[in-house]
Amino acid sequence: MLKLTAIATVLNVFFFGLGYARANVKDIAAPLQPPVVTTASTRSTPAPTPAPLLNLRRGVRTTTTAALTTTRHS
Repeated sequence: MLKLTAIATVLNVFFFGLGYARANVKDIAAPLQPPVVTTASTRSTPAPTPAPLLNLRRGVRTTTTAALTTTRHS
C-alpha cells in the first residue's frame, strides 16, 4: 500500500507539473525589458530630490556614497 501511495504521489506531482508548464508557456515575442518612456522637457537633467529625514537609532550612521541606480545583471 505504501508503494502504491508513493507511485500515485509521484505521478500526481508529475502531471500537475506538466499542467502548470502548459498553462504558463513563455511568449517568445515578449520583450526582455519594458520599453523606456521618454518625455520631452526643457531641462536636460532632472532636479535632485531632497533626501528624506531619518530618525536613526543610536550607533547607526549615514553614508555619503551615491545612491544605487542599477544593479548587476546576470
